[in-house]
Amino acid sequence: MGNDVLEVRDLTCGYEKPVIKDVSVNVRDGELVALMGPNGAGKSTLIRCILGMARVFRGFIRIDGRDAMRMNRREIARLVSYVPQGYVVTYPIRAFDVVLMGRLPYMGLRPSSFDVDIAINTMRRLGIEYLANRMINRLSGGEAQLVHIARAIAQGGVLMLLDEPTSNLDIKHQVMVMEVLSRIVREDGIAVLTTMHDINLALRYADRIYVMHNGRVVAEFSPGNLSPSIIEEVYGVKTTVIEHNGRPVVIV
Repeated sequence: MGNDVLEVRDLTCGYEKPVIKDVSVNVRDGELVALMGPNGAGKSTLIRCILGMARVFRGFIRIDGRDAMRMNRREIARLVSYVPQGYVVTYPIRAFDVVLMGRLPYMGLRPSSFDVDIAINTMRRLGIEYLANRMINRLSGGEAQLVHIARAIAQGGVLMLLDEPTSNLDIKHQVMVMEVLSRIVREDGIAVLTTMHDINLALRYADRIYVMHNGRVVAEFSPGNLSPSIIEEVYGVKTTVIEHNGRPVVIV
């Protein structure tokens, strides 16, 4: 971990009115950062701001050292991949074709053999090549989520943004998704920023955690430095933090 891939400073952003105010976060290469907080805290809005999908009132966003607000959508798509929350494909399309869609920022009218090879190799890398010819609307939630993550990996770039990638998944697939993200961060050295609700998953897999509340960042810590008072302040519940197998675990 070294250079800032994502740098957000003093950002006030939203839609007709600001939703997040004076937010500063950064993510370095080779780092997985979790963004936590209660519903309505502004987590998803921050992701949309980074992607240029919301209005910036003040502050700045830099991606790989470039001013994101001066880039068009295609330029951003070549640097940033995105897995939205609860993204469900209801029409019949092969899982392979979904992964291949990650190459759209680089394609002309049709994919090149290079694009096809990247899609194939990405699915093999994640161990989901057996899903290639299955229709994504027939896959389980966990399988479909792995396909969407494969699409984001095939897209390339230096930053991956995910909005609650483990929501609505069973425990097995929650762990599977986080293991995949952790491995990609380690092997490829990309930066990952993901919103999460499960604090114990975040403590297990994240290098750092930001906590948002009422549109502001109220805490930043590494997993080993979690204080129960942060959880009580933001979520309004008393907790105990214990150590299990060398990792902190939150008990409510």
